[in-house]
Amino acid sequence: MRFRFAPTGILILSMGVVAWADKVLVLYNPWASVPALSSGTPEIFVSSGQAFTAKGGNWWSYDFGSSYTSQAFSILNEADGGASGKWHEYLSQGYDSNEQGQGSRFSLDALYASHDTLWMVPDSLKGGSPHILFSKPSQVTVMFWNPWEAGAVGKAPRIKADSLVWTHMDTLSGRTGWYSAQVVGFTHLDLAFASNDGARFLGNGGITASSPVAVRFDSLLSRNDTVWIYQSPASSGPIVGVSSAPTGAVVDFFNPWDGQIPYVQPTAKFADGYSALGGGLLDRCGWFRIVRYDQRPTAVIFTGASTSWGTGGAGSSSYFGLSTTLALGDTVAERLPVPF
Repeated sequence: MRFRFAPTGILILSMGVVAWADKVLVLYNPWASVPALSSGTPEIFVSSGQAFTAKGGNWWSYDFGSSYTSQAFSILNEADGGASGKWHEYLSQGYDSNEQGQGSRFSLDALYASHDTLWMVPDSLKGGSPHILFSKPSQVTVMFWNPWEAGAVGKAPRIKADSLVWTHMDTLSGRTGWYSAQVVGFTHLDLAFASNDGARFLGNGGITASSPVAVRFDSLLSRNDTVWIYQSPASSGPIVGVSSAPTGAVVDFFNPWDGQIPYVQPTAKFADGYSALGGGLLDRCGWFRIVRYDQRPTAVIFTGASTSWGTGGAGSSSYFGLSTTLALGDTVAERLPVPF
């Protein structure tokens, strides 16, 4: 028996499902430079804390999900809450010197209406007011050879990058005279520096007493994630940059006025006209050091409070030659006799 079926039209409907993207906040840890709090996990706090997820390199991420609702929140750190009994908040104006929040809670509703992922970066990174960005911010490590080190040992200079605020740099263990800073969220790597107290500046016009003109180092960004900055020539020049650690010419010398009262800190005067206070070496009593990154110096004499010391001893203005010794290595040491 044969069955005959009439053609049947089959209509297949494809139902489009609208998938709303998750709303994500990516945060540069505001407490990264605070030892007691840097190990803590940041939290989104509305009425209870919800932890961020570590992304590496001081970056943390929090996913609000696709059903983001209007809410005001703070960012919380409870790392030492048991010890101090205090929660540490990061608010719209950052936090104060006691790591206590300043300003109001965050409300990002308007920004999330047009963006799925927001990046929050403190300016300065040490708890300053937040910058909100719509894409991953540029980031680089800046290393700076401090020209004011001998007169203010261990006192970190300040850095200004692009339109970001002035901020103190970080000390580096085992690299006396060098300081570092993470620079995050710049458009151009325009750099200028200042002494710890903000009284002297260094930029395109050498060391000045007024606000400096920054130098642009965008060309270094494609070569490394770290740039090294120093003054060249050291006597009067602007800042220059390289993409790998430079090799300095080291001059170590014994203070010819060691033991005199009042104390005399020696100054090294080089043949190119550059003069600098020697930095004391903690592991060698009476010894001082000067490092030149701008050039390999050819000759030097030493001056004290009222006299000089050269190859002929006290009062001599005859320079010690350095070229032969520095041709053999990066360090020269002068052992000068005590003048009494």
